[in-house]
Amino acid sequence: MKAEAPSAPPNPTSQEAPMSEFTSINDNTGSHPASTPTKRGKKPAAANSENATPTKKPKAAGSSPSKKSLGPIPTSFDTAGVPDKMILRMRDEEGKNWTEINESWMKITGIKVGTSTLRMRYTTMKANFVEISVADEGRFLRLKREVEERFQQEKWHKIAEAIEADGGRKYPVPALQKKFKELAKKDNHVDMGKDEE
Repeated sequence: MKAEAPSAPPNPTSQEAPMSEFTSINDNTGSHPASTPTKRGKKPAAANSENATPTKKPKAAGSSPSKKSLGPIPTSFDTAGVPDKMILRMRDEEGKNWTEINESWMKITGIKVGTSTLRMRYTTMKANFVEISVADEGRFLRLKREVEERFQQEKWHKIAEAIEADGGRKYPVPALQKKFKELAKKDNHVDMGKDEE
């Protein structure tokens, strides 16, 4: 038995049905050179080189101090770093102004900060470092509630007095509170700046 040689793969000329002529979508049949589509109004780079947007120039090294992160604000004096302790010492013990403190900060850290940055950092540190005792926590909550209740009563009395002083009638506090709630529901807001005439 003689082994048959495998048949050669078909080539386009050996197929029986001729292939229809290829037509591209853009009708580029060879008569027009192929080009990459561009956005409208955008000129090719060669024609647009005179009007091209200039690229950014790199800043010279050392032209301005670098802006780096200040790091987290410490929550206790023990966790404060040397620069933060310097702020506290200069402000609390030495009574320095913020310009001097900013200059010293820049010398120590190499970080340039805005005019109010260290001031805000100082205020936050001072608030973080205060520890309210457990005994005073209960006092604090109770007295806050009492002061707010007293303020609410004084507020409505002052409003009643102001209405009378402005030429209006004298109204009892509960009547004003009730009317305020009605007006707030009716209008979904209360416009305190306009008089109804």
